[in-house]
Order: sequence, then C-alpha cells, then structure tokens
Amino acid sequence: MPCHPKAVLTALFYGKGAEELYHRYFQIAGEHESIMKPWEYKDGHRTRELTYKKPLSIAMVNKVVQCYETHYLSFSSGGGYLYEVELYNPDVPTGASFRVQSFWEFSPKGTDATEVRASVAVYWLGKSMFKNRIEKGAVADVTVSYAKLLKIAQAMCAAFVAKPKPSKVTSNAKSRVASRGKRPQSTKRTKPTLQKLVEDEEIEEVHDASSLAMNVILILSFLLILWLLVAVLQVSNTVSAEIAFLRGVLGPASP
Repeated sequence: MPCHPKAVLTALFYGKGAEELYHRYFQIAGEHESIMKPWEYKDGHRTRELTYKKPLSIAMVNKVVQCYETHYLSFSSGGGYLYEVELYNPDVPTGASFRVQSFWEFSPKGTDATEVRASVAVYWLGKSMFKNRIEKGAVADVTVSYAKLLKIAQAMCAAFVAKPKPSKVTSNAKSRVASRGKRPQSTKRTKPTLQKLVEDEEIEEVHDASSLAMNVILILSFLLILWLLVAVLQVSNTVSAEIAFLRGVLGPASP
C-alpha cells in the first residue's frame, strides 16, 4: 500500500474509514444490513463485531445467510500490526462446527509504504462429513472476497495520502492577514497557566470567605442592636410602671 502503516490504520480501521471500506465492499459483494460495533479493548486486543447478510447459492438454490464476524487488532514492536477476522456462519451446513479465520499482517516497507500479507484458514469445533469440501470452498470464497476488499483498501489509502495540503503561498497569505489584525504585544491576551488558574481560584476562595465573614458580622450586629432596643423598651416600661405605682402610693404631688 502506498502509505505508512499508521496512515493505513487511520484510513481503514477507525472512524468513517472503517465504515466506508466495508460499505464499498458490500456494494460490490451484494451483502447488506450490516451493523458494525465500535472497537473495544479485551484481553490485550482491540476487538469489534460485524454482522451482515450475504447471498449464497447452496444446492442450486439462492439463499440469504446471516454472517457474524469478530475482528481483532494487535500491534507489534516493529511498527506493524495484525488484523484478524473470524467468520461464523451458522446458516450453512455444519456452520456451527467451524470458523473461517483470515489474517492480515501489516508491516512498514520503507518510510512511505506498507506490506500486506494475507492468509486464510479453517479451524473446527466439531465433526463434519464434508471437511475437505468446506475448507476448499471457504478458502476460495474468502480469497476472492478479500481480493476485492484489498483493492478497495489500496484505493482508499492512495486517496488518503493524496489529500491536498495548504500551499506555501496560501499559508503566507494567511499569516499576513493574521499579522494585520494582530494586537500590540502589551495588550495581547495570553492563555492563563495552571499556576495562574490555581492562584485565581485561591484568591476567589479568600474573597468568598471574607464576604461570608462580613455577612455574618453584619447579621450578628443587627441582632445585637435589635436585642438592645428590646431591652431598652423593657427597662422603659418597667420604670414607667414603677413611677405610676409610686404616684399611687404617695398621692398627688403638693402645689
């Protein structure tokens, strides 16, 4: 492939690239109703599941079968990775007794190319009277299918690395336009550092604590003044009552 393995990984196996790869392939192969789940990390591997329906001719009768695929992606120390696909097709005869495995090995070839090696194998979980026929048919079918898939992948990788990059003229023009509207250095706003943010938060906390303390002092002062007013009123009422009592006892004052 005409790009580095990292570019192949981005172009084919993640995000819209993975969906586009299989969407193009399914259009050619006639497969449909596909559902691809996102990657998950399990047992040291990245795995995902893919389900789809595939037209298949069995005993001269056209039939649509349900297919299940499990994908595994593991990385090597040399900058390459292994992409493994395990196919399970329970609708074919003795389909529950075997799995079809294909291995795609991606390794860097120079600085701007990737070498891909593919292999197909069938492993058995049970017994079958048609082992040889199933193995030959499965290997032939997967080989033809993945030859088409590989051709689509090569075209997608070529388009990925051929995306136009901004020219120097455009970049210079953008820099000139940006420099015209650039503020003076003394008034330029800079992004606050983490230390600055922490200091601002501490200042805000101190300010909030001071405001809270001031509010508490004001409330306590108000309550104290209110209590003093009530006490004064009580003393005044008591004095007035005592004066009235003394007047009643002593009688009216002499002229």
